[in-house]
This record gives sequence, C-alpha cells and structure tokens, in this order.
Amino acid sequence: MSDRTDLPSFPPNPPTAPVPPAAPTDVRHRSDADGSQRRLVALLALAVIAVAAFGALWVNERSRAEGLADDLAALEADIASEAAAQKAEEDARPDLMAIAEAIEESDSSVEFSGGADALSVTAGAFSLDWVEEYLDQTGFPAATIERIRQTRALDGTLEAEGDKVTATWTYHPDDGLSIVFCVDE
Repeated sequence: MSDRTDLPSFPPNPPTAPVPPAAPTDVRHRSDADGSQRRLVALLALAVIAVAAFGALWVNERSRAEGLADDLAALEADIASEAAAQKAEEDARPDLMAIAEAIEESDSSVEFSGGADALSVTAGAFSLDWVEEYLDQTGFPAATIERIRQTRALDGTLEAEGDKVTATWTYHPDDGLSIVFCVDE
C-alpha cells in the first residue's frame, strides 16, 4: 500500500465553541411583536375604561331610579292623603234627611222632603220645637231660631248659615214656615 504521507495534511478540526446567538436580522418581526403587545395593552385599557364608564352609568341610573321611586312614593302618599281628606270632608258633611228622620215629631204639622244634600221643611206655627232641634243639630247659632220666630210675611226670604249648611226661609200666616236647607259645597 501506499504511504499516506504524500496526501496533503489538513489541520485538525477546530474545537467547537458555543455559538453566540445571531443578531436579529428581521427588524420587522420584532416590531410586529411590539405592535401586538401595544394593541393588547390598548384593548385592555379600552376595556377598563368601558367597565368604568358602564359602572358610572349604572350607579347614575340606579340613583335616578331610586329618586324616581322616592318621588313615586311621595306622590302615592299625597294621593292617599288627599283621598283621606276628601273622605273625611264627605263624612263631615251632614246628611240632612237622616238628621230630619232622627228627630221625633211631637206635632204632625212638620213635613219634610228632599235628600242628603237638600231638604225642604214646612212647619206650622206651633212646630218650632222640631225646627229648633233641627237647627241645633245642623250647627246653626241659637240666634237663628230667634230670627225665624220673629219672621213676618213682609220680611220676604231670609237666610242663615250653620255648620256646612245654609237655610233660607219664609213665613206666611196661612201656609206657616217654609225652610229650605242646603249643604254647602
């Protein structure tokens, strides 16, 4: 065989050392990563702002709703109060017919007709006790019965006011006393 000495000699393999990382050659790739991160941060910031705005809107609307609920409760209380006041006023209005029917007639010369709000009474000259009792129960002052006792045919129609009731009357010697009672509105 031949001697291998005539072959050229190659230097031995150099020792392998760790290879340092290569510098990024694609600058665009790195800025895309930075851009994605920036977009993500921007979206996150936008989401935080949206949640804060929604929270503020919710608190505002809840406050407004509570205010409206309070207004509604106050309005309902006013309506109930007005209804109670109106009922009390209606209850305080005298029932003219019921009062007349409750008074005992000692004399049959008293005639009355009408209803709860208006009553017409015709009484003879000797039936003034019934009229006096009726005037007392409907809140007329004591002086009213004296005015009625002293009424003459020449005096025409006279008027007096009691507690929520107005009375107008005339007297004629042939017909007697005629009184009309009306509940005031």
